[in-house]
Amino acid sequence: MLMSSREKFLASVKETELSEGPYARSLTQQYLSLGNLFRIEGNTDQALEYYAKAEHNSRVNFGLYAPEQYLPIKGSIDIYLALHDYEQALERQEYLVYLHKANYGRDAAEVVPEMVVLGNMYFNAYERSINYQASPADVPLAFGRETDYRNPEDLSNFEKSFQFLNLARKQYIDSITTLIALEAWHNPLLVPLENSLVATYFLQANSTRIAIDPRFFTSARHTGARDTLRMDENVNRLPMYRQGVEAFNRMLAYLHNSPDTEPQQIAEAMLELGDWHTLFGYGKRAEKQYAETRAFLVDSSCDPAIVLTLLEPAVPVQLPSFLDRPNSVSALTKAPATDSFTGYIDIAFSLDDAGNAENIEIMDKSNNTSRDVENRLIRVLRDAPFRPSLGDDSKAGKIELRYHFAML
Repeated sequence: MLMSSREKFLASVKETELSEGPYARSLTQQYLSLGNLFRIEGNTDQALEYYAKAEHNSRVNFGLYAPEQYLPIKGSIDIYLALHDYEQALERQEYLVYLHKANYGRDAAEVVPEMVVLGNMYFNAYERSINYQASPADVPLAFGRETDYRNPEDLSNFEKSFQFLNLARKQYIDSITTLIALEAWHNPLLVPLENSLVATYFLQANSTRIAIDPRFFTSARHTGARDTLRMDENVNRLPMYRQGVEAFNRMLAYLHNSPDTEPQQIAEAMLELGDWHTLFGYGKRAEKQYAETRAFLVDSSCDPAIVLTLLEPAVPVQLPSFLDRPNSVSALTKAPATDSFTGYIDIAFSLDDAGNAENIEIMDKSNNTSRDVENRLIRVLRDAPFRPSLGDDSKAGKIELRYHFAML
């Protein structure tokens, strides 16, 4: 009877264990390969077992912090994430960061990619928690610094969500600080890190609005709010606004000083800084920033077609551009029990000089369009500004778009 490839592999491993001993150096790679094979087959229990063996064998043969154990740990993390066992995945990633710091040094560039992954995992935990998608198997919070020394059981779901956001922000800040201290100005992780950091500042600044409706991002405008509430909210938002401006200025510094940067990349960052001013209600600053961006593009060697796309996109950019809008495909695919689009709404609207949607008109819609879906789309369009058109034909007529939706 012919043996399968997996059976041959298992027999080879057993032979190595018998001939060279249970801790033979070559077993580390063999165990890892078996773990990968079982993972491809969908046998997660066996895969995790052999990843654990590879990890243990690497410590025995190569040392407690040896890089040889990184791959089996990453393999186990991927499995836990696929199983939605976020607690185990997070613990494994935290351990991976610890190993990198122990092996390379706390402030080494090699640590940063794993810190970024850890920060993103915390950010994902925030998103699951704030959108009520967390389950008993999700990431718990331990009593200590990460909960401001409060009992996690006493925290509301909203408070837990923002604790995860704070943990994500810490990883992003530590990563940026490490790369700047190393003068790694051209590290490709720097600009994406700053963008991730900006997202946490925006969410923190809008925590009051998110508390009212966590599934919807509102704009910086204060429709219907009392003056006293506006004043308190502005006081809380101001530090986040300033931190965001600093992040964008750092991004521009990285881009301007990199010999490989294209003018388009600089212009995009400049536009996003203008967007940031817009989101926080600083219209004059936004207008000045947009004007500087246009002047930069006109004077640059950028392809005219790219310039036109940036200044007058066919589909206007709704803000914030650095987070998934509730009516975006990316946000929809993250939602549970969503298989496909089931309907559409054709809508027309115009933009004022500040990028606010006005004169909204429903042109057509599918038969399954409920009034609730229609109202929600109108709210999405009205509650957050668009980036204003910056081209010569900025006073063009109505914009006509088709929005597809899924009935959740």
